Amino acid sequence: MSITVTVESNLDAILDELDAKKAIVLEAWGQLGQSEAKVRAAVDTGDLRRSIQYDVKLSEDKVDIGCNKELGEHAPYVEFGTSKTEAQPFLAPSLQENTRKFKQIAEGIFGGG
Repeated sequence: MSITVTVESNLDAILDELDAKKAIVLEAWGQLGQSEAKVRAAVDTGDLRRSIQYDVKLSEDKVDIGCNKELGEHAPYVEFGTSKTEAQPFLAPSLQENTRKFKQIAEGIFGGG
């Protein structure tokens, strides 16, 4: 009597699905961070708000949220203040005050909670 067991791995499909979900989460986090920062940004000419953007870096498992150099060159001075002006933080609070939402996004896409 002979018994043959054949096992097929679906690891590649699982990893592909995880990568797809990771991309969705990072994109959603970028959109949330960007929109929250725009709401909090001080407005004079509107350049600062228009400069806020995000960049998903899948290979690094991260999303960068910040200001482009052309329109937002004064962003650090607004965020941290200067010797002559008080800080008006908009980037850090947009992330720190939404940690629950970031977690909910990931849980909603990956499941769990």
